[in-house]
Amino acid sequence: MLIMSRGGQVLLKDLPSTLHVSIITPLEIRVSRIMDHAQCDEKQAVRILHHSENKASGFVNYLFDINIDELSLYIDYMSIEVKEGAVSLN
Repeated sequence: MLIMSRGGQVLLKDLPSTLHVSIITPLEIRVSRIMDHAQCDEKQAVRILHHSENKASGFVNYLFDINIDELSLYIDYMSIEVKEGAVSLN
C-alpha cells in the first residue's frame, strides 16, 4: 500500500513495516509549474510556493506538533525530475 500525504510519516512512524521516503521536486521545476499554472512571473510563483509550503508544514505542526522536515521521520530522500515524459530519481 502507498500512502502519499502530509503527515503520513507521523501517523505511521511506529508501524514497523513502513518505509518513509521524502520525494522533493527541485525548486526550479516547482516554480516553473506554478508560473505555467497560475500565469504569473517567477517572483509571484516563489511567493505562492512559499505560502503553500508554509501552510502545509503549519498544518502538520499544528496536528502532530512536529516539523515535517525532521530528518528522523524519513529513511531516505529522493529528488524527482520529469523531463519530456521521462522520470529520473536522484
